[in-house]
Amino acid sequence: MRQFPFSSKLQRMSVVSRGLNAKHFVLFTKGSPEIIRSLCKEGIPADFLQVQDTYTKRGLRVIAMAYRKLSMNYLKVQRATREELEWELTFLGLVVLENRLKPQTTGDNLLTALSVARECGLMTPKEQGVLIDTDTSGMLQMTTENNEPVSDGVFASPFRFVVTGRALELIFKNSEVAFHQVCVRGTVFARMSPDQKQILVEGLQHLGYFVGMCGDGANDCGALKAAHMGISLSEAEASVASSFTSKTPDISAVPAVIREGRAALATSFGVFKYMAAYSVTQHVSVLFLYWIGSGLGDFQFLYIDLALITALVFLGKRTDELS
Repeated sequence: MRQFPFSSKLQRMSVVSRGLNAKHFVLFTKGSPEIIRSLCKEGIPADFLQVQDTYTKRGLRVIAMAYRKLSMNYLKVQRATREELEWELTFLGLVVLENRLKPQTTGDNLLTALSVARECGLMTPKEQGVLIDTDTSGMLQMTTENNEPVSDGVFASPFRFVVTGRALELIFKNSEVAFHQVCVRGTVFARMSPDQKQILVEGLQHLGYFVGMCGDGANDCGALKAAHMGISLSEAEASVASSFTSKTPDISAVPAVIREGRAALATSFGVFKYMAAYSVTQHVSVLFLYWIGSGLGDFQFLYIDLALITALVFLGKRTDELS
């Protein structure tokens, strides 16, 4: 009957439906477990967080489901706002999905993303993950992978920050020093809104890093445009904002773009050095000839430009590949 599309800001989507011969409309909502839990009035089991952590630590994607019976007629359902419908829900359960590791994989939940990062080599087993998130009151909270408070001993050992978008934005607004530390030591950034992605890219650029960004949707446009090397993985909205568009929907284009960039840079320097050496050599030779009261004739200049320089141009191609 009605659909509320997924929003990266709200982290959920909903549909309103009614079964055959049913008297009431029913709202079904799915989204991140944290958000669905905050919207539910009943049905939340006591071990909700423990079960969620068990699955996310194994690298599984967890989606929460909830519903609400609506005491409204068809007209009121069509006119009601999203906020009026998505509250006082009844928890249904968790849907657990397995994303097998591919050459390109991302994760939503912090622990899911952390597990994927370890599996694909972004973090070594010896590096401790420090999770930075916000609680229900909007305050920062910092815990270890085992959901324990962070002690000074954690920072004495190798560690990496695992940060949510809301936590990153809160740090950005309150402490520039802490924000730069999170940018440098952060390995996993999960649940990022479009503005938060752009904040991260610009923060790394402010520290002197050259930033590359891959994205395939409209929510990546800001970060793609801000990055030094923006690569769109689709020909949709992201391709308009990015500098490059990949024909394959994966990150295999990144090494190719880097190689082409280095080749173009080497070519530019090579041409500059060639023109400088050619001009200086000819200038010095003409000065010496003038010193002894002589000079190059027109045919001699023509011979230099056509014969010698052309030979150098063709021979210059027969060099070893840039490593």
